[in-house]
Amino acid sequence: AFFPSVSAAWKVTDEKFMEPIRDLGTLKLRGSWGQLGNQEIGLYSYMNTWSTAPNVYGFGNTGQAASFLTMGNPDIRWETSTMKNIGADITLFKGKLSFSYDYFDKLTDDILLSLPAPSLFGAWPPLQNAGKVRNRGWEVLAGYRFGKGDFKHNVSFNLSDNLNEVVDVKGKVYLVEADRTFITKEGFPISSYYGLQSDGFYQSLEDIKDSPLPTFVNEVKPGDIKYVDRNKDGKVDNEDRYIMGNPFPRYTFGFNYSLNWKGFDAYILVQGVGKRSLYLRGEAVEAFHNNWDNVYQQHLDRWTPTHPNASYPRLTVGAASTNNNAGSDFWLLDAAYARLKNAQLGYSLPASLLKGIGIEKCRFYVSGQNLLTLSKMDNGFDPEVTELNNSLQISNSNSNSGRVYPTLKVIAFGLDVNF
Repeated sequence: AFFPSVSAAWKVTDEKFMEPIRDLGTLKLRGSWGQLGNQEIGLYSYMNTWSTAPNVYGFGNTGQAASFLTMGNPDIRWETSTMKNIGADITLFKGKLSFSYDYFDKLTDDILLSLPAPSLFGAWPPLQNAGKVRNRGWEVLAGYRFGKGDFKHNVSFNLSDNLNEVVDVKGKVYLVEADRTFITKEGFPISSYYGLQSDGFYQSLEDIKDSPLPTFVNEVKPGDIKYVDRNKDGKVDNEDRYIMGNPFPRYTFGFNYSLNWKGFDAYILVQGVGKRSLYLRGEAVEAFHNNWDNVYQQHLDRWTPTHPNASYPRLTVGAASTNNNAGSDFWLLDAAYARLKNAQLGYSLPASLLKGIGIEKCRFYVSGQNLLTLSKMDNGFDPEVTELNNSLQISNSNSNSGRVYPTLKVIAFGLDVNF
């Protein structure tokens, strides 16, 4: 396949009409357009393939093997991403102040889907290039450097946002259901969270009697999570589910500051996300998950008749947890955060003291990592952990169950010597 790209830039301040204000700084406008193909579309999708499996059906009281047909699509082609970008770079005060802005629009077309077919078709429908997903957003970067005598410092700040949207899946709705449910639907981010709306806990038998009850359990008890009957049909079931969020981060930011004064130097890095959801699952939801896992601190603040204002429902295990484990916004957390990712303070001995002993540089320093985190999550889970991989696909199911090593605060002392 052919995937072209083109880019261009215009340094406006090099033009003659900008000469009167050229000393103030520089201005460059730029834009680009290009396409990339995704070849990870599987093998042999263009042809019909057969597979066999033993003991599929019985004949003469003996298990018999069977063959299965997977239809191919001879017209299958690459998934294609078309990226458009416009931006501007500005510097002022002889480059001391810099500013950069980018706007991007990425449309991934021809995404492979298995669209429904009538049952009389007799085989699993072949993959077709039928889906479209768009990512669009912006990024801003600003920096300032200043130096006077022995005092020098640099500061920079970046902020970006990205909106993910399913543009076209031929009107089909895709559900992936397990201990959490993802929905892919036109007009919403891909793999959005889908579940019930919680409404506190049942506080008494009278409360249960006067409330719509879930159809997916035999009974509920005081201390169980109560759900909203969104369609007002007098019961709580799958028809009351709604799109309650998504795992994509919004407003990702970073802040850097460095300082040098005589022999001293300092550096800090702050990073974070302004808007993001994290859905808990597994042992993060159920204490003694699978009847053997550990409990977390959040499980201690559980509902009891004498503690009705708890943050966690009554303690249940196994089948008794079916109601409370149901996918709902009760387990959806606000994972926005700001973290002091790195901080360092150092001192370099004067060169005059080192010259006579054959040392070029000697620097002592103390550094810290993950020293401070600001987040609404108070259950001990790391708000920086994500379910998404580098391709923005759901791949890390351990991140929100607690099956990851906790983030550590690290304080280190060091010595750098150059001979």
